[in-house]
Amino acid sequence: MPVPDYVVEIRFGSSDFVDVSQHVQSISLDRGISNQLEDYSAGSVSVTFVNNARVFDPLNTSSPLWYGAGGYTIVQPGGRVRVKANNIVRFTGFIQDWSFTFDDAGFDGKATLNALDEMYRVGNAVFTGGQAWQVESTSDRMKTVFNYNGFGAAEYADISVLQLKLFINGAKKPMLSLFDQTTKSMLNLSAYEIEMVDSVLLKEKPKKDYRRNYSYYADGLINVGKAGKWGFLDKSGKIQIPFQFEFATVFSNGKALVKRNTEWFYIDKAGKRVPETEVQKTYSDKELPPIR
Repeated sequence: MPVPDYVVEIRFGSSDFVDVSQHVQSISLDRGISNQLEDYSAGSVSVTFVNNARVFDPLNTSSPLWYGAGGYTIVQPGGRVRVKANNIVRFTGFIQDWSFTFDDAGFDGKATLNALDEMYRVGNAVFTGGQAWQVESTSDRMKTVFNYNGFGAAEYADISVLQLKLFINGAKKPMLSLFDQTTKSMLNLSAYEIEMVDSVLLKEKPKKDYRRNYSYYADGLINVGKAGKWGFLDKSGKIQIPFQFEFATVFSNGKALVKRNTEWFYIDKAGKRVPETEVQKTYSDKELPPIR
């Protein structure tokens, strides 16, 4: 069986798709389920590129991936990726993260994107059906609901701030920075914790990882840790929500899930607790303990 001829294209904001296939080193696709008892989750793709020439450097304004008309790079989270095999589209999705690695000498550069398909959006969407003006079949009604709720529309409006994660061989943790393209300023977050794991002791079972979470800039804030407590900074590095939580997820639709002591609850961007009656549950809540 011949090896598929892959084509990988990426875009961000109003840019067109750009073919980056010549830089691809490896592709890993994962989607569907292996048996009928499994939960169906979003499909994912991971693509690693050779980056010795800094083509995927988000700060390289000479890169062909710098979108001059918009004044930004398309190498950033929130973009789109499309993978074709033998001219057949096998994957389209939203880029969740970029990571960059170099060896100690600064060579052997690699850039890796991780993306999820449309099922990620479906699982985290809040649907309002709109008005049904006519009798529709199930499939047609689903199309109506999807169109009514804006699927396919641009949804990542804040493209002025880039989140850069750099992996250095031998370092204990990656370096995370925020680059504000408007002010051309860089916020170095190396003084903060950027990864957290919550653990629980299940009845008659050993302690195990419960959930792992990472720092991510969204809704104008980024969740980071300091001395074991988590809070939120704005893009300038100013503390907007003090370090007081053992666990804090990224903001989404103006709300973030946090843990203080043994209690889980949601907060708004002012750090105030959100009444449970005002919380719209999402797909990811299935992995979390009940709010109490």
